[in-house]
Amino acid sequence: MLSVAKNSPLGFTRVTSQADTLQCWAIAIASEMDTEASRIAGHPLKTSPRYLFYVKTLDEVANLIVTGDFTKHQGSVCEKCQDGPIYYEQGGSLPDAVEAMSKRGMVPEQAYPGFIKNDENLFVALNTLIGKYESNPRMPRNKPSVTANVAQLISHFLGKPPQAFTFNGKRYTSHEFANAYLPSWRGDKAIELDFSAGGKKSKSVATAYDGKTFTSYVTNNRADVIEALAQSLAAGRR
Repeated sequence: MLSVAKNSPLGFTRVTSQADTLQCWAIAIASEMDTEASRIAGHPLKTSPRYLFYVKTLDEVANLIVTGDFTKHQGSVCEKCQDGPIYYEQGGSLPDAVEAMSKRGMVPEQAYPGFIKNDENLFVALNTLIGKYESNPRMPRNKPSVTANVAQLISHFLGKPPQAFTFNGKRYTSHEFANAYLPSWRGDKAIELDFSAGGKKSKSVATAYDGKTFTSYVTNNRADVIEALAQSLAAGRR
């Protein structure tokens, strides 16, 4: 999947390929963030889908281990893997991204560039780590210890993101950058709206990875999408 955000009238941000991964959600949502960040910057500004992928995966896996939610099924997390217990799979959603950014901010692509070309080995390693926690109840389950272990593993595959960086001559943390360039993405109450030309209208309530609820709508009427966008713009959100 290739994703690009048009920041009219500012132009386009660079195309990112998801390569051989299932992380289209991170690329697509970061591309949406590009629109607001570019508008505020006054020039095309690309946010980092790699960072979004990193922080969502970190928080989600750490939360799973700390809460002891070791729900599993038998299967394979990659094309070449043998079947085994699966605790955690790839993928994400808009509410997941909103929650991850509210906790850990966002960074521009120049601060954390590139994108992983294959995510299979990462998810095999994550499932192995989760399995160790399930089989050994003596392993420390406090949040700082678990988060450090998960971060070390993810950093092995994705690289460690910066704690602070310089952008346009100013020093930022990830939270400072998000506050400055993505103010409308700081709130919660994320809503998903999917258009399905041949489908039925539906509404459901689900949860983001940390348990916060969000509403998901499916509509077969383009006018619903236009109305939702108009309401979003009127409320100052993107």
